[in-house]
Amino acid sequence: MARVSVVTGGTRGIGEAISVGLKDAGYKVAAIYAGNDEKAREFSERTGIAAYKWDVSNFEACKEGLAKVAAELGPVEIVVNNAGITRDGVLHRMTFENWNEVIQTNLTSCFNMSRNVIDGMRERNFGRIVNIGSVNGQAGQYGQVNYAAAKSGIHGFTKALAQEGAAKGITVNAIAPGYIDTDMVRAVPAHVLEKIVAKIPSDVSARPRKLHVACCSWFPTRVGSSPVRPCRSTAVSTCTDPGFYRNQLPAAWAVVGSAGGPTGRPVLLCCPVFVFKGGRMVEYEDASPEVRAVYDDIMATRGTDWINNFWKALASHPPTLQRTWDSLKQIMAPGALDPLTKELVYLAVSTTTGCEYCIASHTAGARKAGMTDAMLGELMAVVGMANETNRLANGYRVPVDDRFKA
Repeated sequence: MARVSVVTGGTRGIGEAISVGLKDAGYKVAAIYAGNDEKAREFSERTGIAAYKWDVSNFEACKEGLAKVAAELGPVEIVVNNAGITRDGVLHRMTFENWNEVIQTNLTSCFNMSRNVIDGMRERNFGRIVNIGSVNGQAGQYGQVNYAAAKSGIHGFTKALAQEGAAKGITVNAIAPGYIDTDMVRAVPAHVLEKIVAKIPSDVSARPRKLHVACCSWFPTRVGSSPVRPCRSTAVSTCTDPGFYRNQLPAAWAVVGSAGGPTGRPVLLCCPVFVFKGGRMVEYEDASPEVRAVYDDIMATRGTDWINNFWKALASHPPTLQRTWDSLKQIMAPGALDPLTKELVYLAVSTTTGCEYCIASHTAGARKAGMTDAMLGELMAVVGMANETNRLANGYRVPVDDRFKA
């Protein structure tokens, strides 16, 4: 039986893309909207998705609306809290009404929707809640203290609720988009939008379709399936800024596979590239002579004919590229520890710190050096146990035994 999903703000922009993506994946979808009846009617006729009208900032309206969806479609097992508005203005000119309206619609709605489905999810030992945050909740934005506060609150809400729901098979995640080509973004004054786009390395805003890819990656692969590890709640925030993913959006799918490490603890994965334009990838043909010299050394040392994205990103600041490569080349060279052992140590640390890129690159490096599936399994078991016992020792403030002191 197909699972029932509810998407707030689900008839336009990002919400529409998510609603359609869920329907295409085989889910029953209820798209929630607030006011534009004509747009909602056109959406339903075009997509075949049922649209329901209520104010998500009103707790009782959410309670009644969700009850209606459950009666008509079935129990709600997936909620995407996407509804959002802007009332931009600098703080010294902002009215309380503009502050409160954004907080209630963007943040309080997450509570209203989640609170009204959480009991059923706990009873069924299954639930998926995905909250749409924003890069501006992480980096801030001039003239958006209300919006940034609400989106930042969503990130905290997500990480806290993820811990509460984990034991009941309820995962809670957040996506923090960059600027997406929607009606809301197109309403930004042209001169302001030009400055925003100028900060994006690829110089373009993303399309809503990309958000549905990242969003749907947290749901079961098959519409009637249970998650492989139902007690894991990762609380990931994935930034889908086009300057970060560029043509590599499938990375959004990979992120959720292991985020949180072997212990499943909540993690917030940020996208600093949006606020740091130096993150542009430098291809070999576009590189300066000093960068090409480092690239050549990397390829010669590793016996490869390509440069990975880590080095391309660092190449935007050649001194950092040179320093990092020199240190890494020296430390990872054969010594008292063989190359495989060093790669395994690197992979263990990367898993614990939650560096998705480092996990991928050093898993590949370890396999090249001879790591087997059995070795990887034992390594992850050790990493997980070490993290658990480390926290227990810290929590209990265990004094160090005299025999361990050297």
